Amino acid sequence: MDGGGPDLRICNAPTFAVASPRFTGEIHDPRVDADHFDAIHLHDDDFAGFDWAADLVISVPADARPGVYAVAIETDRGVEQLPFFVRPQAPTSSVAVLLPTATYLAYADEQLPPDRYPWHGSDRSHLFAIDNNFLSLYDVHSDMSGVSLTSSRRPRATLRADYHYPLSNSPHLLPVDLQLLKFLGRHGIDVDILTDHDLDDEGRAAITPYRLLLTGSHPEYWSSAMMTGLKEYLSSGGSLAYLGGNGFYWVVAFQGDKMELRRGKNDIWSGRPGEIHLAMTGEPGGNWEDRGLHHPQALVGVTYVIMSFGKSRPYRRLEESHYGDYAWLFDGVSPNTFGAEGGVLGGAAGYEIDAVIRSEETPKNLVRLAVADGFDESFQVRPDLWVAGGEAERTALRRADMTIYQHEGGGVVFSTGSVAWIGALPNPSQDNDVGRIMLNLMGRFGWNSDEGGRCREPASVGFNVPVRPGSPHGWQRALPFGAR
Repeated sequence: MDGGGPDLRICNAPTFAVASPRFTGEIHDPRVDADHFDAIHLHDDDFAGFDWAADLVISVPADARPGVYAVAIETDRGVEQLPFFVRPQAPTSSVAVLLPTATYLAYADEQLPPDRYPWHGSDRSHLFAIDNNFLSLYDVHSDMSGVSLTSSRRPRATLRADYHYPLSNSPHLLPVDLQLLKFLGRHGIDVDILTDHDLDDEGRAAITPYRLLLTGSHPEYWSSAMMTGLKEYLSSGGSLAYLGGNGFYWVVAFQGDKMELRRGKNDIWSGRPGEIHLAMTGEPGGNWEDRGLHHPQALVGVTYVIMSFGKSRPYRRLEESHYGDYAWLFDGVSPNTFGAEGGVLGGAAGYEIDAVIRSEETPKNLVRLAVADGFDESFQVRPDLWVAGGEAERTALRRADMTIYQHEGGGVVFSTGSVAWIGALPNPSQDNDVGRIMLNLMGRFGWNSDEGGRCREPASVGFNVPVRPGSPHGWQRALPFGAR
């Protein structure tokens, strides 16, 4: 330190930009007066990235097919698959899937204390997190303050192709998103893979080469750079298919391997007064709705409204799906309802769902194509959501809206309004309306499924991984999830 004082080394990623003894409550922005926020909150269970020495080094071939791969570690006790993402060195398709790695990171290794969250199933990763006191951004420290930092350099036991979410007793996050990649692969539709981290690093440049960008099932966490990049992409003529629910919701920031979140007042955990701003960037945290910029409904046409682990519901087609400018999306689809089955709580609309709110800014040419309603009483509009129509409108908002509109940049923005949508895609050798809608969408952008829906053989089925001396016993091989 300057002035000849002792050096100060801070370990294990404590929380910065917290209220100091000088905080009076009059200033809540550390960029206005940093003296009010120059304290550090140390927790006895803080931990940063694990700087372990490498036991295994892999080399990804330059011509590796874009997709989700895994290092498969086999021992006499079983097999563990550690996923990673391969992005092409140069674009190979006109369509890209943006995998929500920020959401994967936020949820990674939740403890899910059963006294707060009733379990309806089990998964070994959550038991592992509890045994090792791992903390996600949904957990609290031992002093009950919220966990606002996480790192990609930690074990992520819940990031697995066979992950089963105990609260819904169904697949969640990566295994659901893999269903989309496998479905496209079976129909010979090649797509490139990008991650949230790519979009944050490069902004619009990461997605400019693509005519169509597909989201995963739960793109909930977005940084300012990601939001700005997406808006610029749409303004320049790009198209977006938002294939999830509760998307574009929380504000995060990235710094190296770390990701930061400040929740403000929330039923997950609440930050202390004056601590809504992100230490990494100084910008306000919380959710994008409250930022007054990049409101989800102004961008994608819908807003996150309800959630439950009750049974998912089918969609009911509205008039515009039959006769309007976007009727092509429903070629070959049942005339009344669709999506009555699915791997996420039994239908295409469920878990966390979005709808159009009258009181929020909405694209002027937005069209509602379908609606899912009739949800059981466990689905209630989130209490923090203000609606102009009062209780009558809140009751009417217990629904999922499927919408589409033409952006002023020239592209289209299609939204399914449901976390469960991708989970309702058909299994191999099967067909359903959800799959037909997706194929109609892809066909609009120049893709046609192989005759009879046959799978196209992947260009590569994996590559061997060199093992350094001293690595754990067993053998390793990288396997592509998305190509199978």
